[in-house]
Amino acid sequence: EGVVASITEIALQDEIRALQMYVLLQNKTKPYIDLSLNETNAYGDRSFYINHAKKPNEAFLTVKIGKMIYGFAYVKVFHPEVKKLIELLGK
Repeated sequence: EGVVASITEIALQDEIRALQMYVLLQNKTKPYIDLSLNETNAYGDRSFYINHAKKPNEAFLTVKIGKMIYGFAYVKVFHPEVKKLIELLGK
C-alpha cells in the first residue's frame, strides 16, 4: 500500500521564531496553483491545512505547539489517529 503518514518536526529556539517559521511556511504555500491554504487553528497554538488539488485523499497539516512546528502528511482516513497524536504532543 505504501506510506500512510509522515511527520516532520522542527524545533525552534523560542516561540517567536516558531511563529515566524509558521508564517513563512504559510507564505511559501500561497503561490502554488495546485495548493490552497485553510487556516483552521483547530490544533495546537495555530494550525493550517494545505489542500492539494491532485491528492484529494491526502491531508497536509501544519501545527505550531509552543516552539515546535509539526508537519503531518497522511491519508485522510487516518485523521482520528493523527488528531490523538497532536493532542499528546501538546501535553
